[in-house]
Amino acid sequence: MKSSKPVIFGKKSEIEKYDLATKTRLWSSKLPVGFSPFAITQYENYVFVFSKGMLSQQISCFRQDTGKNLWHKEKMHVYEHDPFQPIFCDKHLYYLTKNNTVAKLCCESGKMIFRKPFKKPLFSSYQMILANDSLFLFSKKEVLTIDMQNGEITKDQTLSDKLDTKDIKASLGDGSCFISVILSTHPSSDGTAGAGGDGGGDGGG
Repeated sequence: MKSSKPVIFGKKSEIEKYDLATKTRLWSSKLPVGFSPFAITQYENYVFVFSKGMLSQQISCFRQDTGKNLWHKEKMHVYEHDPFQPIFCDKHLYYLTKNNTVAKLCCESGKMIFRKPFKKPLFSSYQMILANDSLFLFSKKEVLTIDMQNGEITKDQTLSDKLDTKDIKASLGDGSCFISVILSTHPSSDGTAGAGGDGGGDGGG
């Protein structure tokens, strides 16, 4: 018995899951009319598809096992800050939707749970990290704590004083990030999109 070799392909106005071992299509699902996918990625059973039309971009979410569409959203209604590097925790995405605004999005419904701005000093930039179910933002000067339920953001004075953040160039916490979504801000010239493995990879970040 051949082992399955599932992949997900993006085509104009649709995506499909295909088994390369059995040479059969497992499912197909529609994208918004006139939109073509340029990046596909996966977290657990959620497949996220980034597509572009004539004047706008969309983000769509599907179930990996069945192909059921969960939602479509205009990119500008999800995030306005590139690159898109969400952290996943308990079926939600946490990310910087702007360079001074933290957002939480439900993977299941596409509902925006919160969008919380914070006071960002001029010329400062922040990274987000998840550590043991606690979410932080840090810049070269301070560390901020994010309440994962309501999005309230407060300065962690102790960490700000003790952690030498100005020398930190990269980080790895407990959450996962869209490694493949680097492509979302650099669409391929031929407009192709695909995801390998079990529909994609959930990466690490």
